[in-house]
Amino acid sequence: MFICLGPSSADLDYHEIGRSISTLMSNPEFHGIAYRAEGRKELLSAINEFLDSSIVLPPGNWDRNSLLPFEDLKAKSDAIRRRQSRVALPKITADQKALLPEVIDEIIHVPVLGPVVRLKRHGDGDGWKKKDDPLRRTKIPFGGLYNDIKRRFPHYLSDFRDGIDGQCLAAAIFMYFAALSGAITFGGLMADKTNNLVGISETLIATSLSGIAFALLSGQPLVIVGATGPLLLFDESLYTFCLTADIDYLTMRVFIGIWLLIIALMVSFFEGSVLVKLFTRFTEEIFASLISLLYIVESVMKICKIYYKHPMMSLMSYAHEYCLAVNDTMPCSFTTVLSLVENSTVSPLLNTTARNFTTGLETALLEKANQNSNSSGHSNSTGMSTYFEPPVQNEPNTALFCTILALGTFFIAYYLRQFRNSKFLGRSARRALGDFGVPIAIVLMVGLDYFVPGVYTEKLKVPEGLSPSAPDVRGWIIPPTGLERSFPVWVGFASVVPALLVYILLFMETHISELI
Repeated sequence: MFICLGPSSADLDYHEIGRSISTLMSNPEFHGIAYRAEGRKELLSAINEFLDSSIVLPPGNWDRNSLLPFEDLKAKSDAIRRRQSRVALPKITADQKALLPEVIDEIIHVPVLGPVVRLKRHGDGDGWKKKDDPLRRTKIPFGGLYNDIKRRFPHYLSDFRDGIDGQCLAAAIFMYFAALSGAITFGGLMADKTNNLVGISETLIATSLSGIAFALLSGQPLVIVGATGPLLLFDESLYTFCLTADIDYLTMRVFIGIWLLIIALMVSFFEGSVLVKLFTRFTEEIFASLISLLYIVESVMKICKIYYKHPMMSLMSYAHEYCLAVNDTMPCSFTTVLSLVENSTVSPLLNTTARNFTTGLETALLEKANQNSNSSGHSNSTGMSTYFEPPVQNEPNTALFCTILALGTFFIAYYLRQFRNSKFLGRSARRALGDFGVPIAIVLMVGLDYFVPGVYTEKLKVPEGLSPSAPDVRGWIIPPTGLERSFPVWVGFASVVPALLVYILLFMETHISELI
């Protein structure tokens, strides 16, 4: 993509500049040099080379009969190119000379860049490709895997050395936050969908281990792996099916993992990865849209649940609920509520805000409940636990504050992303703010929640230390014979069906990420 920017008042025809660039890029030699150029000097040299190889007619009335035929012009141009190739031939390496009979079409000498080798065309592709196409079947078992290892092994140590460079630090931090936020988000969602059988702890550990293994052993180590939206839908459907069929969910998940390993080995054995060339841009955009849509839908559903659990009510409605919590026969009026508060020990602490009022009201009603329980022969502590353990619902300001946090996170991340293309600050500062917009938005909104302690907000339930999300139900090792009941043998073999479905999801997600 060529973008030309200039003042609107300049005496230039920007449309003609675009046409000139289109003419230049239509030339295969200039096209290849433009993609490899690293500065202005190389581009100018390529333009000069293009002009030297072109035949330009000055303005005027020309008789077509006095011009050389096109065949003669083409023959003269080919003669010039062959002469340049003979000059550049002694400068190529021995490895390039070995490729001459079957791969190299011709060698063109270009100033600054030196000899440029043009490869022969193979197949029906839309460009110049080498003969060893990675998406071509080798017709030998694990042939694609062998070619990947052969291609990546020479760069294995250099990948680690390049990663130590300071310029990679920002990218590493960005990838860390991208993987961490996804693992926490989908871990919390999975905990809700699977009744905490799979939660944040499991998702974090699985993302860490799979990320390390993928980075060390894969053909494209920069691809981020982890839980995604389609896998969340799969786990939710599998959990619902297991509840309906009275099957142990975690044990079935173990057998699905075993079948996934077997299917992956079979696909690699038969070089099934070559099917990735059938993926189109439409497939990539559908998957990207699906994942984005799942993020949006789950966020909106979470806000709706908060509004359902903590609806916006009037002050009298809160007072009525607290009256019923103490004594369902007490006449609940505003005068009754005020008298309860005034007779309590917290009346000097009250002010006109709704939160302070309800806090004082809660304490006053606790005292009233304790008095009633003591008069009934119960101890003070028993009365508190029996009569009033404040439920985490109908909290004032919670719904509105959570809406502010959600929208604030989105808008801060969005506008920081847009800020990357603005004209403020320097280029490095804009790029840093744009790349780390999401982490910055999360930190700012978490800080806002921390400095407003008077409003209740739900927090992620993460177990202390390295422990499962439901330690009372299971440990880290899931026995294949079943957790709470014996696992049917036929279900283990039938697990190949959901394993095949989830492998299709994983196959498409991973390869689409590699294509992008």
